Amino acid sequence: MTMLAHGLSAAALFMLAGGLQHRIHTRNMGDMGGLWTQVPRMAVVAVFFSVAA
Repeated sequence: MTMLAHGLSAAALFMLAGGLQHRIHTRNMGDMGGLWTQVPRMAVVAVFFSVAA
């Protein structure tokens, strides 16, 4: 059960990273600041899956 939960949360975090890159149109970490103001719903989901991992 733990391995399943880890697999799902890791997959969700990778999907969120790709979605964030697609939404902000950059891979530069310095330009990705202000996640809460740019994409607040995605930030909440990212925090949820980060805690789940």
